Amino acid sequence: DQYNPDSPPSVAQGASVNITVQYSFDVGTNGLLEMLVSARSIQSGGVAGGTGSAIFQVGAQGWIDLTPGTIVTLDSEGWVLVNLTIHNRHPTNSQFIRLDVESGNARQFASVRVQSEDSSFVLDPDMKRSAAIKFSITETQYMNLPEDEMLFNITVIATGDDDVSEAVVQVNVIRDSSSGGANAEGETGMGLGNIIAFIIGGIIVLGLIAVLAKVVLSTNREEDEILSLEGYQRQLEETYGSMPAAPDVPVGGISAPSLPVTDEVANSAYGGAADIFEQQMATTPSGSPPAGSPPLPTAQEEVPSGAPPLPPGGLPDGWDMTQWAHYGEQYLEQQGLK
Repeated sequence: DQYNPDSPPSVAQGASVNITVQYSFDVGTNGLLEMLVSARSIQSGGVAGGTGSAIFQVGAQGWIDLTPGTIVTLDSEGWVLVNLTIHNRHPTNSQFIRLDVESGNARQFASVRVQSEDSSFVLDPDMKRSAAIKFSITETQYMNLPEDEMLFNITVIATGDDDVSEAVVQVNVIRDSSSGGANAEGETGMGLGNIIAFIIGGIIVLGLIAVLAKVVLSTNREEDEILSLEGYQRQLEETYGSMPAAPDVPVGGISAPSLPVTDEVANSAYGGAADIFEQQMATTPSGSPPAGSPPLPTAQEEVPSGAPPLPPGGLPDGWDMTQWAHYGEQYLEQQGLK
């Protein structure tokens, strides 16, 4: 049966009864605490009885000592390491120690964790080692901090074989007010990301405008060139359109030889003697010059004004006076007659 202090039972000689004791310790209590339990016989007037004790290890026993480093300041997004020192003060026992963190008010603004190589380790008696806590904050978290300067308290808990200890490390995050943030973004209606996107968009638009302007200018230049060429051709046609085509002028008086395959006389049945076989015998009329005498001189053709004088044999074969007026000088120079 359980012991009821309001109606204590009568315990027979040699018998026993179970007793439940409830207890608690004040916050901040540390060390080895002893609890005494005494029992007295009512029948003996409280003279007869006995005493028992229990030892409790409460809070930190002083076997693990945590010493935090100085406050670390972070003035941009990124991460920093906060250091602390762990000391195993036990004089004879090595301790397997595990480190944990309680982020506190940093939980909603940053990421806090123990470096993986420092999360657990064995520390020999009276030995020390350092450990690092990694504090990370993203750009979005940094820009959305409610204040331009915030101090974060991070609790580090060291749990060992013989003791439990804790310490607080601190990180101070400072944001330049000119960089904006949650309040500044609300006032201006434009965050840093929007500003960057706006700038990049403006640069792209300017680049496209420059390319378009270059294409338009190039097209205009080509059109101007085409118009200039058409105007030049039109002017040539207006100036020289009525001029007759230049006749073929043999160089040095010698025409280019024709190919044998095109020589109809040489390829005829008479082999070039067709004139001899085809001529008709006729009597010379009276008053006509005998055969073989030079031809009578023909009347001199009238040369247009400004044209050069005709060569001794008259107009070259196939020429007319209009052509001679334009190209006569060239003919005389090429024939060496000038």
